[in-house]
Amino acid sequence: MSILTDDMKKKVPISAPVILLAADIVSLFNNSEEIQNMISAAHKNLLEYIATLGPTGNLDFFQTMTVTTDEETLEKQIVFSPSALLNTIITNLNIKDVDKDNVPHMLTVDDLEAYIKQISKKPLQQLQAVKTEAELQKKFPSLYIKYKENHEAEENLRFCIENINSFPAVQRAVIKSWAQQMGIGDIKNLKTTPFPTSINKFARNCARAIENLTNHVPEIIIYMNSHPIDFEGLSQTNKEKLDLYLASQFLYAAQSYGNIDPQRFLIYVANYFKEHPEKKQDTKLQITVGSINNERMGIFQQGKVLTPKDIYEQYKTFLVSHPEIQLLTFTEDELEGLTLEEAEELVKNKIETIQANWKFLPAGGLEQMILTAAQEPKGDVTEEEKKRHQERLLDLFIEKKELYESSNPIAMIQGEDTFDGYIGFIYPNGKVILDKFFENVENGRVADGQAIYIMDFSDFVRLSVLPKRELIINPACRRIIHAGDWQSRVQEEINAPQRNQPEPILQELEGERKVYKMTKPTSPQYF
Repeated sequence: MSILTDDMKKKVPISAPVILLAADIVSLFNNSEEIQNMISAAHKNLLEYIATLGPTGNLDFFQTMTVTTDEETLEKQIVFSPSALLNTIITNLNIKDVDKDNVPHMLTVDDLEAYIKQISKKPLQQLQAVKTEAELQKKFPSLYIKYKENHEAEENLRFCIENINSFPAVQRAVIKSWAQQMGIGDIKNLKTTPFPTSINKFARNCARAIENLTNHVPEIIIYMNSHPIDFEGLSQTNKEKLDLYLASQFLYAAQSYGNIDPQRFLIYVANYFKEHPEKKQDTKLQITVGSINNERMGIFQQGKVLTPKDIYEQYKTFLVSHPEIQLLTFTEDELEGLTLEEAEELVKNKIETIQANWKFLPAGGLEQMILTAAQEPKGDVTEEEKKRHQERLLDLFIEKKELYESSNPIAMIQGEDTFDGYIGFIYPNGKVILDKFFENVENGRVADGQAIYIMDFSDFVRLSVLPKRELIINPACRRIIHAGDWQSRVQEEINAPQRNQPEPILQELEGERKVYKMTKPTSPQYF
């Protein structure tokens, strides 16, 4: 079992594809040269495998990686990603108007193969017909750079061959080996060899190499998934940096992959901060992501320095913007012996919600929420005091989500009218806990510390329609204020002995069409 599995299995028990950049990973570690050599060795093996399938044309192949999940054991590994294959084809063929970061995550392997063939068909025909440097440079700039490099190398090789007798024996052997790699079997026949390679021949060779990729998508992906990159033996500091980088990429995926449920990706982030609550304010641990320094392609990008606190602040903002997301966490016992399909079902069941005389908060309903949406303190206060107040409210918001959603409620509901802004959590022991998350649902203003209402589910339907002034004095309702160790008092209610069984009542109300079970469809298998 890999070191990733021990740490990641409960953090992301389902398939949640994220893009990991080789340059980012190399920059994380103190022994960066060793890590680069390890990735390069695995990449070389991949290219050698592709060469067994057909011509490679000496193409540049991306080193993008991802986390894969074994369907039977849930074991996690870092492997080269289908994004690497897709990006290689898109970049070499200069295909425009393709969201190459998102596409692989929306498609199965078979669909990806069909998609690649579709988008590459016309550019491949154009590439095969290229006859001039100007045409290659205009239509296929990446391949043109490769052509110029190859052309220069071939010119240098011609010079070396023509003057081979002036070199020492060792260097002559190197030149002959170089010539064989360039496709020249017998250097004595150099004059009859069409060398350097013509522009049309180069273009046709590249087209054949790209066709080799498009014709073997499933085999290449199977190879990548079955040949993980060995990250064993990392120091504790390097493990912490890798863990933080993975948290940043899972959060980025939740923020960016609009066509996939962000819930899948936030499982990792929720567990990261649950296991390391001290990281919420940590600014000492630092990583740099997104740095690009590709002199050959003329691509340069300034990297961004991130700390655990930076990730947590982004995470808070995203959660406040998407209150429909539940912070799912899992124990090792829950996942023991599960297959990937069973883990997907477990996650789906945890996300099930009901809709009573309340409504579930619609996804995306608070997209414009930002930190300044927190309720401002009244009176004449300084900007610094306002900022501290806003931060306190947002921290309270996250504390509430972490407490309730990690305590395994069987349903979550959103209030209206009297309980506008409240979210209710229903537990197996029959308890219903109502806590106010928003002062104003329409503009996403976060609530200050208001009272928590606790009642038995058998009383919930009749009590939840009462005005607050009547609810406060009703003996069937208990109240807890957000002060002192309020989390422990709430937890006592959650752990209290069962008073009644909410499920039969839910079923009865469901039969009368007063409540509705809302179940998300099973998610497709992502690679």
